[in-house]
Amino acid sequence: MAPAVVAAALISGYAGVRIVSTWRAAAAAPPKVAGAEGADLTMAVGMVVLPPLVLGITALALASVLAGHGRRLASIGATLLALMALPLIDTSIDTIPMPLSVGSDNGLFAWDGITPTLSMPQPMLALTAVVELTAYLLLVAGLTDSSDPTGASPAEA
Repeated sequence: MAPAVVAAALISGYAGVRIVSTWRAAAAAPPKVAGAEGADLTMAVGMVVLPPLVLGITALALASVLAGHGRRLASIGATLLALMALPLIDTSIDTIPMPLSVGSDNGLFAWDGITPTLSMPQPMLALTAVVELTAYLLLVAGLTDSSDPTGASPAEA
């Protein structure tokens, strides 16, 4: 339970840091942006961060429950799914149109986190998709495996 609480605090903390940094950048922006538009921008960032935050915390709760029931493979998949909340937070924030003076300098998982090349134009998005699909695969595989060595269904046992 303690690792899940620490991970939930890290995911919530990262979302909080991104919201506060956007608020500070909007407050430091020229007066045209720092007025009502700056407050609206901070509110918008807070709202778009909620779905990935809920996904991460719910996935961590699922991972804790699955680990408690002995479903280790499914628990690992749920934990990976919780980690995918971090890039989704940055992706959600990037969907908001922001003035040039309000940049996202502290986004660790933004699309440009790994320098794009000609052979791999969007490496961060590709890695996020691979890890997310692996998480879903582990979650499904861990929930569908038979925990009984004879292979009998729970209704037959």
